[in-house]
Amino acid sequence: MNHYILRSLKMCISKPSKLFQNELFQNKLLFKTMLAMLRKLFKRFNKSNKSITDVELDENSKNILRLWAKILRKKHRKEDYADDEIFKDPLLLIEWNEPGILARTAINALFTKDALLNLIRAQVGYAPFPPLAPSNCAFSFNDRQALLNTIAVLTNNNWSRHANGLPDVGRCFEIGVPRKGQLETDEHLIAFNI
Repeated sequence: MNHYILRSLKMCISKPSKLFQNELFQNKLLFKTMLAMLRKLFKRFNKSNKSITDVELDENSKNILRLWAKILRKKHRKEDYADDEIFKDPLLLIEWNEPGILARTAINALFTKDALLNLIRAQVGYAPFPPLAPSNCAFSFNDRQALLNTIAVLTNNNWSRHANGLPDVGRCFEIGVPRKGQLETDEHLIAFNI
């Protein structure tokens, strides 16, 4: 479950008086029913929300994420974020599967990892990370919309998507960093795995 939706649900549940002020919920029975439904949704989706420790990543990826979290927390330390609020600049993390890329390159010489890297780096809102020697698996963006636009571009790139009989190109994760606590992740299966 997307951690942004989960946080919205949590806010509705924790401050029901604001919800009750809405004209739509002036009927107490309707309000109580809606609040009960929101609580059930929150419980159900909160179980599917993954922290970064719940996802199996290689050691190189974990080191990159530690560095990213350290940089973001330092960058935003004086800004007004709640402890569990996710910073506005997400990270796109891709764990490449070399056999999947090589299988596609064997079909067409233009289907390479470099082609995908150039596609990602050409997107509006992309910022090199680390700045001096950009990583081939971690891509920072100035806001979530820029990251989602990049996911859409990868999804529309048909040759890198899942193909029967070929290994997948890799796995694609959106990483969110809160002021305190564990990093949160959403895996975007649609990019390479569906």
